[in-house]
Amino acid sequence: MSKCLLVGTVSNVSKEVSRDLEAILASLSRFSDVSIFLVESDSSDATLEVLEAIKAKNRNFDYITLGLLRTRIPDRIERIRFCRNEYVRFIRELSLGKTPDYVIVADLDGMNRKITEQAVDSSFIRHDWDAVFANQRGGYYDILALRHDIWQPGNYSDDLVWYRSLVIPVRSNYLRFYEMLRLRFRFDKARKLAIYNKMLRLTSAHPWIEVNSAFGGLGIYRSQVFLKHDYSSLPDSKSGVNEHVTLHSKMRNDGLRLFINPSLINSNWNTYNINRFFVVRQVRQLVWGSKPLSSILSLARKAIQK
Repeated sequence: MSKCLLVGTVSNVSKEVSRDLEAILASLSRFSDVSIFLVESDSSDATLEVLEAIKAKNRNFDYITLGLLRTRIPDRIERIRFCRNEYVRFIRELSLGKTPDYVIVADLDGMNRKITEQAVDSSFIRHDWDAVFANQRGGYYDILALRHDIWQPGNYSDDLVWYRSLVIPVRSNYLRFYEMLRLRFRFDKARKLAIYNKMLRLTSAHPWIEVNSAFGGLGIYRSQVFLKHDYSSLPDSKSGVNEHVTLHSKMRNDGLRLFINPSLINSNWNTYNINRFFVVRQVRQLVWGSKPLSSILSLARKAIQK
């Protein structure tokens, strides 16, 4: 049987990381040996204490903390890119005989509660892939990391800017309330076109989808990928490019194949794909900045992820 290494970046996940690890590890029974290596930074909760407690109970678990990076690397994507390259370095420094056959990259913030042994095993019914990515029953949510010639050829933020440019500004001071509503709904439509319409609901009956990039909270890679490629920005890349897109661009340039496996379900509805519903989007905007209502919404999100 083959070996795998589970890696990820974590920050402020003290309430989620143990449950996510438990769910993911339970789904990896096909592997004879599973090791874990996490990269932590910028936590202001009890994440470090939780990681230390996990390490004390699991000899195959290790982590490093990079401390406070936010002041040194203020851009969130660049900060995550930096952290992800730390587990790439770890993989490359493994001694001979300890290199895993597969590397599983996972988010540990509540996104992988529904992963199952059957879902993982479904990714090994075929062997023509170098990386395979998760799907969600409520709709594949990770449009930022997605690249597909038809589905999402570029960065959705560019699409959003273009759709918003079509919105005609306020025309009358006498009908201000009406104009505000009109603008609100037009801008919502722009976000719907640029983001939420692309969160396709793929059932397990759908064929695998070959992509140029994806993620969705979990990806299974052949370990050789990280011996040659990393998340470092390409010389000609624009700012704001997702770190997964960077890694996958390097892989695709080498002719490697990447797929979304519709049967690799890791969550149902989550805090992202639930925004496909107009009412949810409007409620979220209304409660934005309202602490009591935001707390209620946060509890609702957690209930959805269970």
